[in-house]
Amino acid sequence: MANAAELPRERLLAHGPQALTDAELLQLVVRAGNQHYPVKQIVSEVLATYPKLQGLAEGDQGLLEHIRGLGAAKRASILAGVELGRRAMQRQTVRYGQIKNSEQLGKTMISRFAGVNQESMLILFLDVKNQIITEQIAAIGTVDSAMADPRIVFREALKLSATNLIMVHNHPSGDPSPSQADRDTTTRFQLAAALLGMHLIDHLIVGGERYYSFARDDPEFN
Repeated sequence: MANAAELPRERLLAHGPQALTDAELLQLVVRAGNQHYPVKQIVSEVLATYPKLQGLAEGDQGLLEHIRGLGAAKRASILAGVELGRRAMQRQTVRYGQIKNSEQLGKTMISRFAGVNQESMLILFLDVKNQIITEQIAAIGTVDSAMADPRIVFREALKLSATNLIMVHNHPSGDPSPSQADRDTTTRFQLAAALLGMHLIDHLIVGGERYYSFARDDPEFN
């Protein structure tokens, strides 16, 4: 029978990582304490410093150095785990599925942009059945703005024989409300798409745990 220290590992292998608490996952990453600080005490201090992992998951990792019993090797393990999870979420895609509605895509993109502190624009190129052909980052800007050039985007759309497009960008501030610049950019892309016989299906703005959908929330979009 597994002892108490092995239980999180055994449960993970039996039921998957989603079955473990934040503390149990951290315990597996940290692995062991030392003669002065047991592993559970170290994990408790990490979670007290980063409640619900907020801050740690967003790239604010400086406080880790001040947690007792957490040496360089353990800090490196935690940071590597956080970065691996962040990359996995950023690369999450619905490329092989069909875009059915804004809610489906919005939930995916909330995860995709979690912890991203720089504004960027993602373009999804779709076929006539709304199957995603591919996706591309069209612009990476400062935390204040991201500009995508319609000429470059639609040149790529023509190469791919795309008939529909979806724009997605993030607001690092956490507020997904569209600015006037966002509305102007949306209008430019709508007009350019129409001229080429294409259709801009939606423009999603992701902010924190929320998103704004022009197709859903703006009565003037369609």
